[in-house]
Amino acid sequence: MNKAISFGSEALPVTGLSTTLRELILSNDLTFLMEAHDGLSAAIAERAGFLGLWASGLSIASALGYRDANEASWTQVVDVVERMVDATNIPVLVDGDSGFGNFNNARLVARKLEQRGASGVCLEDKRFPKMNSFIGDRHPLADIDEFCGRLEAVKDTTGPDFVLVARIEALIAGHSLDEALCRADAYSEAGADAILIHSRAAVADEILTFAKEWNKKLPVVIVPTKYYKTPTSVYRDAGISTVIWANHSMRAAIAGMRDNCGRVWSDESVAGIEDQVAGLDELFSLIGYDELAQAEEQYLPKRTAERVTRANFKNSKISSRGAHMLAQRMSLLSGSGTAAAREAAKIATAAGRQIIDLAAGEVIIEPPVSVRNGAIAAINAGTNRYTDSIGLASLREAVAKKLTIETGIGWNTDDIVITAGAKQGLLDAALAVLDPDDEVIIFRPCWPTFPSQVLLAGAKPVFVDVRPPTYVPDIVAIRAAVTPRTKAIIINSPNNPTGAVYDRKTLQDIGDLAINYQLWIISDECYSSFVFNGGHHESIVMAHPRVRSRTILVNAFSKELAITGWRVGYFAAPLEIVSAAKKLQSHTTSNPNVIAQHAILHHLQVGDGRFEREMHRRLTDARIMGLHILSGLRDVDAPSAEGSFFFYLNLSTLIASLPQGRHVRTSDDVARLLLKEADVGSVAGGTFGDPNGLRLSFGAPPAQLEQGLQKIVETLNSLKTRQAV
Repeated sequence: MNKAISFGSEALPVTGLSTTLRELILSNDLTFLMEAHDGLSAAIAERAGFLGLWASGLSIASALGYRDANEASWTQVVDVVERMVDATNIPVLVDGDSGFGNFNNARLVARKLEQRGASGVCLEDKRFPKMNSFIGDRHPLADIDEFCGRLEAVKDTTGPDFVLVARIEALIAGHSLDEALCRADAYSEAGADAILIHSRAAVADEILTFAKEWNKKLPVVIVPTKYYKTPTSVYRDAGISTVIWANHSMRAAIAGMRDNCGRVWSDESVAGIEDQVAGLDELFSLIGYDELAQAEEQYLPKRTAERVTRANFKNSKISSRGAHMLAQRMSLLSGSGTAAAREAAKIATAAGRQIIDLAAGEVIIEPPVSVRNGAIAAINAGTNRYTDSIGLASLREAVAKKLTIETGIGWNTDDIVITAGAKQGLLDAALAVLDPDDEVIIFRPCWPTFPSQVLLAGAKPVFVDVRPPTYVPDIVAIRAAVTPRTKAIIINSPNNPTGAVYDRKTLQDIGDLAINYQLWIISDECYSSFVFNGGHHESIVMAHPRVRSRTILVNAFSKELAITGWRVGYFAAPLEIVSAAKKLQSHTTSNPNVIAQHAILHHLQVGDGRFEREMHRRLTDARIMGLHILSGLRDVDAPSAEGSFFFYLNLSTLIASLPQGRHVRTSDDVARLLLKEADVGSVAGGTFGDPNGLRLSFGAPPAQLEQGLQKIVETLNSLKTRQAV
């Protein structure tokens, strides 16, 4: 990595800063590192004169509203460190806690920190998850050999100048000096560049004794949080390499904010504190607004007499923004391709044509009586008021029981959010976990809502193409798509549009990757009721139970109860996601439709599963019939349609075989042709990011399905022999 880490002509390359940190720690002079927890505190420390920074785990966690007990994820810590690096020109040594897990987690963290510009990392020899050293007693220490493996993994993963400090917690945990020295020797052999010896004593005696016995085998780093009264001259005399002031900027900020808030509250005015707080000019200077002004002068076009001033803007009939009055995010979106296909079929029908609609993503069947009765009863009971923003507690409880039965994993009411359809659940997930410039892996062909919602959240979709005939993702291709910016993976099994059902090994591999790279999994399981060939749906949390804490499992009643227009979905997720969804939904939909909620609750309470079994039986028969008809296609392989209720045709061979100059060159052309000449609605693969695919629903009424598929086979088989298309 060789990028400059701040704006301005004097910026140092990241590799140079790692060398600087190494020189500071190896120097015979006593070095001081100042705590920082964000870009602003880092800039303040640099301006004060410090030559290096300590990215404190306690302070970063506290600033994010977490406890110093590995509640903040390592990806959050890495993001904060990147802001500190970008805000300064001095090296950053990162408090890496215990490495956030085993050797693999430790090396991943170290690699990402180095990629983001950190100059070194300090790992402490506690078990994961750790607790702050000054909370409780006798914290469990890591096994020496296991911790040495963490250190070796970090050294083997990072560059030669990246500094690795091994932090010994033996004295903190109440162990002997001999234990601390024994660990120091082992960590030195494992490749540590320096030893941080930690103590909670109010005097520095045991630290000084350790330094004497250690005899400078490696540089010694100390953190005098408790023995702060010891003069620094004592540390120099003892041969200490580096002193870390570990949390004082954060504590000073807390004290300042506490006092100011109390004063403003009591005075009902800021007049009494204005001369005691930093001025805006100082804030703007720290953040670098002057550099921005210089950059604007250099890079922005020079305005001339044509500039529209505020005065003549008011009199102008056409603003300088012209027709571009919409938010820029709207340019990221196109209309739903599936909705457009449905609409095209409806328009043709309205024009008097007998259209067979195989485009719709729904089963055309009457909803169960229990759902209809539940809705009528709710209406008659005058059920018209708001519910909790994330749904009726009784419905959430019923959904939790349903999921527990289906997955074999225990769920409770607090894990469940009721949404206005699965789309809201997916959007909740995107807005809750994605930040601008995050990346999300999506398997393509894909439902177009996935990338659209990622873009709305300010993040970037990263597509991994899946191939026919299975359309099952390849773990090697997924791993190759992971970057330091990757935040989540979206999976959809059974899949829309391809009908693929992911096997257990694939799900387990995805789960392992998510754990190793600390990624969220957003699992759309809306077609979980529709798996054929005697198979059963297997959620990723069933195949890999350890991913439950990082999985958002999204589903809906739309498909399985044939009530797509009622818009009731749900998701199961960790509590922090549920809490985020409660905030989001309180400011968007207020709550899902109350009548629909009561209707579904009634069904879950009294339904015997007969409707679901009958629907599955009907779709099974439709699938068998459809596959038989589609086997008559030439130059198009019959689809597998293992799940969902879609046939997904791969038209690549057929299209490639057509004579040049014909108008049918993509599946979009095929879909238009089928609607125009065969009176059959379908969804072109371009909607899903695949120019060669064609989606056909076998949720249509059986007689219409049979007739529509026969027309499709006749039309496609005739393409090569036509004189003109």
